[in-house]
Amino acid sequence: MVVFEGSAVLPTTPERAFAIVGDPANEARIFPMITRYEPEGGVMREGGTNHMRGRVLGLPLRMQSVTRVWDPPRRIVREGTKPAGPVRMTLTQTFQPHPEGTLATYRADITGPRPAAAVFRWFIARNFRGSVPRLLALLREPSSHV
Repeated sequence: MVVFEGSAVLPTTPERAFAIVGDPANEARIFPMITRYEPEGGVMREGGTNHMRGRVLGLPLRMQSVTRVWDPPRRIVREGTKPAGPVRMTLTQTFQPHPEGTLATYRADITGPRPAAAVFRWFIARNFRGSVPRLLALLREPSSHV
């Protein structure tokens, strides 16, 4: 298994950070690789299936995940289910109180053949680095107040 973990301090409460990150309408606005995000039934929930479209290195990709844990305002765990291989990922996002707001942590557990998993980890790390300024900008928008 290959692991990527990144974190950022967000100038808001865990409740607000979770609400913004957990809103399907914000997924494509936060994560550079996602172009479309649609949970079945229109809302994120534990046990729910999520359909995503995106681009990886310029190539179109369709993905599917299942939300394994939905624990507002603390934790979201999503397990990739499609494509079926060779690399699989479980994504855990946590939101903890911090003296400056919220410590948001993003952990990707990636399984599969080591060379492919390592390349995928590099891409996930790049995606995370792009997501932090986007999330901070979204937090500054008056319409994103929860």
